[in-house]
Amino acid sequence: MDLHKVMTYYQSSLRTCGQYILVSMGLIGYSRFYRAKKNDLYNIAFIILSLLILFAASLICVFLIKDLNILIENTETNSELNKWLVIPKIILFCNITIGSFGLYTLIREINNL
Repeated sequence: MDLHKVMTYYQSSLRTCGQYILVSMGLIGYSRFYRAKKNDLYNIAFIILSLLILFAASLICVFLIKDLNILIENTETNSELNKWLVIPKIILFCNITIGSFGLYTLIREINNL
């Protein structure tokens, strides 16, 4: 596969992942509004939606990492592609960390019912 096409796929996947993360963080922020209003249904629903969208962003990162690994094995431009694997791995780690805090928030809010 052409390196230009690979880099276009890479950049597009990272941009999509970033957009999903932003929507997820927005939903978590929006849930705080309902936490203050003591509307438990909306609060918990927005936290769950946030976690689901964050999971989708994590899946995009995992798929990107797998695709890059396949391309590295099958092409001779592996040194050029290998350096780009670090960024999706860092984003995946950040997603897992944010998801852990979101899951903790969800459990805390369910226990407050």
